[in-house]
Amino acid sequence: MTNASLLQGGFKRPVGFDDAVTGQRFTRPLKQLPSKWILELVFLLARRLVPSIHIGCPESPYILSPLISTAQAIHVGTEGDSIHISSEPVEDMRALQIASEDGKTPLSASARKRFFSKARNRRGRSFTTDHTYTFHFWQHMLDCSRFKLDMGFAMFDLAKHLDDSTGRCAVVHA
Repeated sequence: MTNASLLQGGFKRPVGFDDAVTGQRFTRPLKQLPSKWILELVFLLARRLVPSIHIGCPESPYILSPLISTAQAIHVGTEGDSIHISSEPVEDMRALQIASEDGKTPLSASARKRFFSKARNRRGRSFTTDHTYTFHFWQHMLDCSRFKLDMGFAMFDLAKHLDDSTGRCAVVHA
């Protein structure tokens, strides 16, 4: 199963690339957790997959990462140049002067994610108010309807650890 979502709109004020994050925050502490070494192993794996991830556990659980390096595709449009929400995902941030080395070709999503996973590359850059942003997200590992995590080799039931807490998927100003 693949979970997919799209967010399109503008920013009311400039927001730094370091300050716009996406992820999940939970309303209650986690319970029935595995041993500390297993948690550390899971966090290590998560940080391998997403180097800029921030994890808070277990009393105030959250998993957040910078929006700029997390979205699977980002399109930045100018007036009249935004993409329709039913179109296929398009990676193009040239309106923010973020492009490949030739300056004409859009930077690929994987190159953008790799570049902005480093904090030094996010510093001093912002989402501005004069553009329309389209962020595409998708992933296949977490089934949000059942709170099951599919690691490929095993399926983990996260619901028993969440204490009926509702996970809020969000894009927030940190």
